[in-house]
Amino acid sequence: MVSRPRPSDNPLLFLFLVGGVTPSELRLIKDTVSKLKPGTQVLILSTRLLRPMDIPKLLFSSQRLRPDIGL
Repeated sequence: MVSRPRPSDNPLLFLFLVGGVTPSELRLIKDTVSKLKPGTQVLILSTRLLRPMDIPKLLFSSQRLRPDIGL
């Protein structure tokens, strides 16, 4: 008896992160995937590569607190 293929059987993982990712997060993703599923290749795409100093600026920017509603 042969089982049906599952998405987790694929040796390639595509991961798209919206909003940006830091280099330390990239390393964490790579290390976690290699521990949980050895031999899997990871392709990580993102809208932006962030530096650690970008995060407080993006979180606490006055423009983020008052979004443009087109008035």
